[in-house]
Amino acid sequence: MDTFFLLLLVAGLQIAAAASPGPNFILVSSFSTRESLRSALIATGGITLGIAIWSSLAVLGLGTLITSSPTMFHIVQYLGAFYLAWLGANMLISSFRNTKPDAESENVSGTSSPFLKGFLVNIGNPKTIAYYTSLFAVLIPPDAPLWLLAVVVFVDTFACGAWWVFVALLFGTAPVKRAFSKSRKLIDKLFGSVLIALGLKLALDKH
Repeated sequence: MDTFFLLLLVAGLQIAAAASPGPNFILVSSFSTRESLRSALIATGGITLGIAIWSSLAVLGLGTLITSSPTMFHIVQYLGAFYLAWLGANMLISSFRNTKPDAESENVSGTSSPFLKGFLVNIGNPKTIAYYTSLFAVLIPPDAPLWLLAVVVFVDTFACGAWWVFVALLFGTAPVKRAFSKSRKLIDKLFGSVLIALGLKLALDKH
């Protein structure tokens, strides 16, 4: 496969996967609408770091160590599921409190930094390494040089980061923030419930 086409395909598949609604979307959009664009971009940095780690492990062939070890896989899986459910529960509980709009930022930030939240949400899903391992096994030649593996990781990570920066910028615009503020508690209930459901789904998924 032509190198340029390979990198273009990797970037396209990564953006398509990132565009699917999930916990990363909820986290970035929540930071943008409730706190600031800066907080959302910091969270994006944490998400992107998680992607860089998973994709690096996959291209180096280390992903099989996790996917082939039920104990290691399930530890990451259950910790990630608990964290998603914990985030969702906090958001859900906060939606029932009579807080002022400027005090609701704690729904998202809580006691940890945006970067850490973005990183933990992403690194806590071992299904990601299974996705990358299978994807790269199909796309990347087994005799690919090290420089090509490094470029694939860079392109994959950059595409992910670019997408979440776009989402942060979009939801940080004044019209979107105003629209969210009018239905903030309802959106908190929806997002919180979705995060809890995603946590339960992750916990119950069989490896």
